[in-house]
Amino acid sequence: MAGIEIHRLHKRFCLQGKTLTALQDLSLSVADESFVTIVGQSGCGKTTLLRLICALETLDAGTMVFTTCNPKRTRADTRVSIVFQEPRLMPWLTVKQNMAMALHAEKDPERVDNLVGDCLHMLGLEAFAGAYPHQLSGGMAQRVALGRTLCYDPDVILMDEPFGALDAFTRRRLQAELIAIFLTRKKTIVFVTHDVDEALILGQRVLVLKSGRLALDVAVDLPYPKDIGSDAFYGLRRLLMETVCSGPDDWQCRPN
Repeated sequence: MAGIEIHRLHKRFCLQGKTLTALQDLSLSVADESFVTIVGQSGCGKTTLLRLICALETLDAGTMVFTTCNPKRTRADTRVSIVFQEPRLMPWLTVKQNMAMALHAEKDPERVDNLVGDCLHMLGLEAFAGAYPHQLSGGMAQRVALGRTLCYDPDVILMDEPFGALDAFTRRRLQAELIAIFLTRKKTIVFVTHDVDEALILGQRVLVLKSGRLALDVAVDLPYPKDIGSDAFYGLRRLLMETVCSGPDDWQCRPN
């Protein structure tokens, strides 16, 4: 497993003659085997941060390293996987084949079958192993995407609003399944959401981003499963809502 140390990170994009500052002077740490959620208004830099962690973007300034109890190691030494809001499954492949894609480098077919079988069982998808994506509900498709990530066995799992398009009942069920996976697999998870309640239900820590900066870092000292009706949960929710909703949260723009 691995943690993440970020120090004074900057990321900008150029668009139609303007420089858009997505992240500025951002410093934070994610402990090994911890569950951290990130919340904030649209455009605050949440997705950009995940894309930098998994090397889909390059940072402009600052440092980012993965850490363990051993000496620090580079991104190249750490297995990182990301689950997007859309499942992004291959429509011509079955559920089992989509999940096995993460194991393309594995030479032992029996090991592939065993790993995929374990994930199918864990996610309740055994009866749908031979189904195709168009035959799945949205929640089931997202389970397949999560299973594909688990088959890869990453050190760090990044999740970019993976439950955002699901109905409330499916969303709550998948939240419970993700918590169970976290508690049993002990992965480091960084989860982005617009939903303050979801951030509190899932995370051991909640980070609030505003205009590309870290506005709040809160420890959620509540046992799983979280009691959403408790005074402690309500107090944290109010604090997060006040921080997220206070003032504008637009990217900072200036002409080149």
